[in-house]
Amino acid sequence: MSLSGSHPFVCFYHSSTQPVDYIICVLYAFAVREKSCLTFRLLLHCWLKSDFDQEMGGEHLRYYPINLDIKDKQCLVIGGGKVAERKVETLLSCGARVRVISPELTPYLQGLAGEKRITHTARGYQTGDLNGVFLVVACTDDPGINTAVSSAAQEKNILCNIVDKPNLCNFIVPSMVARGDLLIAISTAGKSPALAKKLRRELEDAYGREYADFLRLMGAVRPRVLAMGRPQSENEAIFNRLVYSDLLDWIRDGDRVRIDRFLQEVLGPEFGLSNLKVELKAER
Repeated sequence: MSLSGSHPFVCFYHSSTQPVDYIICVLYAFAVREKSCLTFRLLLHCWLKSDFDQEMGGEHLRYYPINLDIKDKQCLVIGGGKVAERKVETLLSCGARVRVISPELTPYLQGLAGEKRITHTARGYQTGDLNGVFLVVACTDDPGINTAVSSAAQEKNILCNIVDKPNLCNFIVPSMVARGDLLIAISTAGKSPALAKKLRRELEDAYGREYADFLRLMGAVRPRVLAMGRPQSENEAIFNRLVYSDLLDWIRDGDRVRIDRFLQEVLGPEFGLSNLKVELKAER
């Protein structure tokens, strides 16, 4: 079997300037000639890796970005200070069941424990505390405890974050900007928390509360549009028209008249804010 210029892999190579694409084509030619399954597997690996590298702009990531659903999951925070406050608050906001182990708590954490929003164990960390835990965060300045928690979590395959000790973690927490369902995460892989904080502040200025309202609106619009049974290309055109419109400006200005007029123009007379039951909270 010869490799002709009309073959899809040859056409792919002719249109590419990437060295890895040349390797892919050579592997393919060898695999066809030798009927080698192993070479086909290597070819598939190279091809998928090439696609991933191009998607990521050629960058190799230290950490895999992921949004984790921890609703109703048992999460453990070891430590009861100010840092623990922030960790507990974030975990609770995501719907986790939170237990805190610490001899003492800040007044804020004491309040949460009094309201039964968290469970408090008033002592230091002990072996076995990670039993039944989905995720653990250690916020202590005790190297011995940090190492013990990290080792126990590794043995039990538990998600573990030791604050400010990335070498002891199997995940790190990015700096975040949250606007309702919009979540923008910034990570420097632990190299510069100061830069992550700077970028977060810039993004907080650039992305205001109107984005939360916009996503509530899209959350109400999207299922109704999809239920109409239009072709995917038409749905995509509608959603792009909404996204690339001045809706965000009108939401920020609280201009309900223009919002209703535009929605009804694009989607139909039944798509006003009142019918969609969307409340705007970002009005000036």
